[in-house]
Amino acid sequence: MGKLVLLLVLAAAGYYWHSHQRDPEQIAAPVYAEARVDLQVAGRELNMVLLGKMVDEDDCAKRGEIFWRNALQDCDLCQFIRYECKPVLSERYQPLFANQQTRTSYVKLDRGNRFERDGRMLVWGLNKYDADWLCNMLKEKMKQNYSGQVSCMDGDPDA
Repeated sequence: MGKLVLLLVLAAAGYYWHSHQRDPEQIAAPVYAEARVDLQVAGRELNMVLLGKMVDEDDCAKRGEIFWRNALQDCDLCQFIRYECKPVLSERYQPLFANQQTRTSYVKLDRGNRFERDGRMLVWGLNKYDADWLCNMLKEKMKQNYSGQVSCMDGDPDA
């Protein structure tokens, strides 16, 4: 009986350790998920970029695409173009994760627990008014399935 209890305690400890390794409180050396989605709206083609800060390559490959597809499951106008994992975030998108202003408004998702990931969503091809409106609409939609903080960073066309 004592060996069975010890085995169960070791199994529980192993599971706890493994789950914390896969979903740590802090992500030390992130791999970045990058998804490209095209939208056809009112005769205009818009390009959406979805970025996620993942734990590692395995986390990026297994969770990233699923997260973004689920987030946009109700978007009938969305067409997934490409999904990839990158060890280094493109210089063009580094200001997003530094919470800096860019030329267009973007949705900022800051994880609320160790199971979530930081993310950023932006759409190219909109004027400032439309980008702000879309950002706020996406923000409200994302809040429904994300426990972390979801906000909009206002764009600056002169940035």
